[in-house]
Amino acid sequence: MPEAYGYIRVSHEEQKESGLSLEAQEQQCRRFWERQLKPTGVTWANFMADEAVSAFKKPLFRRPQGQLLLLNLHSGDHLIITRFDRVFRSMEDFITAYKVLETRGVMIHILDAPGDPNTANGRAMLQLLCVFAEWSSRITSERNQAVVAILRQQGRPVSGTPPWGFQIVGPEGERRLEPDWEARAMMQRIVRMHDLEGEEWTAIARRIRTDQATARRHQLGEALRLETHPAKARARNGTLFAREWSSATCARAARVFWQIVQTEGPDWIRDIEVRRVAESRVSKHSPQAARTLCAPEGT
Repeated sequence: MPEAYGYIRVSHEEQKESGLSLEAQEQQCRRFWERQLKPTGVTWANFMADEAVSAFKKPLFRRPQGQLLLLNLHSGDHLIITRFDRVFRSMEDFITAYKVLETRGVMIHILDAPGDPNTANGRAMLQLLCVFAEWSSRITSERNQAVVAILRQQGRPVSGTPPWGFQIVGPEGERRLEPDWEARAMMQRIVRMHDLEGEEWTAIARRIRTDQATARRHQLGEALRLETHPAKARARNGTLFAREWSSATCARAARVFWQIVQTEGPDWIRDIEVRRVAESRVSKHSPQAARTLCAPEGT
């Protein structure tokens, strides 16, 4: 018997209070199923909700609930989506996902799309919607990057989460960005291993994870010795433990390192050999590259 799934998503906390909230999208999916699909014998299966996930940054089938959706959808099933931009923000993602769903024989219902998405005309309209959704996300990203560049020049916090290589300090109302030397030391180490020693990103990530595990054991042992709560002990080294160091994370850390160097110059680098390499490379980097430093992406 065919089943109906609703996919809903919000990208930011503030959207919970708007018409894009998870609850509002859930109600719209339910109403459509009750009016259009239930009378035809389609049973209700489940909602898949990705919360605080960017559709511009992550394709549908790489999002946690998007992956679960892919596992559950079978031939004859129905996928209900309230708004096109809740699911797709790039043409590549749309084409890939649409082809997978079409091949599986899944019927797609996008409530704000003109026409039937399962027809040639309806698919053409979806492609037009995708063009504008991707354009909107890229415009938002460019604006955010410009704002981030201005805030960083003024030494002001960019958001609740500081950019890589920076920390937010100061009391409420006087908060400002300052260098995070612990994070920058990790970046220098990664750049040394990759650029100077020629290690692959996978090997670098493996070494860092091994060192993390050793540091955790040491801190927990120290916490027990001092009768300190383990969570407080781990909090002392938050920067090191806050990230899951994959090969992609290491590559990004190195990229951000060079962007900071381009913005601030290499004088802050403590590793002499890395500083020498930075001094020789800094003039080769475009000044505009620094403006992309950890800028928020469109949603």
